[in-house]
Amino acid sequence: MSDNVLVFCSNPVNGGTALVMAQTVIGLSKDSSFRVFPVVNSGNNVEAYKALPDITYLDVLSEEQVFGECPQNIGLLKRIKRRIIRNIKYRPIIKQNIKKFEAYCRDNSIDSVLIHNGGYVGDDLCNQLLKAASRVVMKHRILVLHNDFCKTKVGMVRYALYDKRISKWATELVTVSNFTRNRILKNSFISKDMKVIYNGLQEKQTLTEQEKSEKLRLGKDACNIGMIGNFQSNKGHFYLLSAFKLLKENCNQKVVLSIIGNIYENDFYCKCTDYIKQNNLSEFINIYHDIYKAGEYCNQFDFMVVPSLWDESFGLTACEAMMAGRACVVTQTGGLPEVITGSEDGFVVPIDDVELFAKKLNELVCNKDLRIKMGQSARKHYEEKFTIEKMIKQYSEILL
Repeated sequence: MSDNVLVFCSNPVNGGTALVMAQTVIGLSKDSSFRVFPVVNSGNNVEAYKALPDITYLDVLSEEQVFGECPQNIGLLKRIKRRIIRNIKYRPIIKQNIKKFEAYCRDNSIDSVLIHNGGYVGDDLCNQLLKAASRVVMKHRILVLHNDFCKTKVGMVRYALYDKRISKWATELVTVSNFTRNRILKNSFISKDMKVIYNGLQEKQTLTEQEKSEKLRLGKDACNIGMIGNFQSNKGHFYLLSAFKLLKENCNQKVVLSIIGNIYENDFYCKCTDYIKQNNLSEFINIYHDIYKAGEYCNQFDFMVVPSLWDESFGLTACEAMMAGRACVVTQTGGLPEVITGSEDGFVVPIDDVELFAKKLNELVCNKDLRIKMGQSARKHYEEKFTIEKMIKQYSEILL
């Protein structure tokens, strides 16, 4: 008899957390030991969830869905006051959400829950499901923390109650890199150890090569560099643009940069586009929005870049580049150095060295043989460490 496993995520961004949740559902569904119940919150429009068959949009609402984003461009006292008011108004909704989660688990005889939480503390609905699951008899309550943040001593005390609760409610804690594991445990009062399970990707193409090439304006007879990342300051677009400007000043090769990403911070996006215009780079840089299967486009480029500056707990885009057999230049932050093996799969550059980043771009632009060699190495390492089968095997070992 198969176990009933609820896989949940409420992350509202078309990004890595949602994609890995979907990959987990796909992988576990292939194992006859499990009957998988993919669940997200109602009103969540992330594309990765929509593609899952038999997904349930449960009638639970996050604080952000109810009240909208909490503005940051107001004074500290106003922010505190607004936060207190939101918390008070959201409490009765939390109680209703937890009741609905409990009812769903009981009605479907759920044996285990696997919760993909966008980060430490993270998505409020993930925490509510974990609490609900702790009230229902089941084998496993697995909380996967996809990200984290550094805290001061005061911050650690502030979140001490949360640490105590998840240590009690979760039977297992998982995260996606050794970097993230070590930082969470060092900066919290969590009493459980955390297992590291690297994200895995399914090698599946839903788009034809013609569909992809028609979508992009690639440089003919040029070296095409690709970046996939939503426009948020932590993703490092401005860092990349600064390096690309240096590259153009010092390289006589024809080169085109393509950036695929939706706009999540409008001011930051405007800063990037203004920089492109002011430095006469518009002819060499193309920006694309509303491409939700962006990882499938990696093989259209000669090599990829991941210039993240912080909060990159794993680096799924780098893994997508490896799957496509493409070299990748990444910054030395978070879990990226655990994904890309520097000098084998690409280059790992300190986040404070734009000139070195530009230099490494130049090396790959000018050396096709090096790009091919690194791409072949990257593909080999993907097969060894980052397939969906590798990831699901480790989750299955916990669930069984």
